[in-house]
Amino acid sequence: MIQEKKELSESEEIVKRLDAILNVLLQQPTADGKKISMLSKVEILKRSGLRNVEIAKILGLKPVTVGVVLNYLRKKGKKPKKKH
Repeated sequence: MIQEKKELSESEEIVKRLDAILNVLLQQPTADGKKISMLSKVEILKRSGLRNVEIAKILGLKPVTVGVVLNYLRKKGKKPKKKH
């Protein structure tokens, strides 16, 4: 029982560290010096298989905000592209 709690505690600590690493990496500018937009960050993390709650935790957002961003991205993706 004590061993299980210790392992859970260690796992939680690892998750916190990985979340921090992801957040730092997502703050880094792209090769051309531009910052990654919040929309792109959410999209990257979602495509990586993370749940909305996990994405929110990493980016310091509320889960509902992540849901709104993902809904916007879905709708944006369904619109036909304009021809120039």
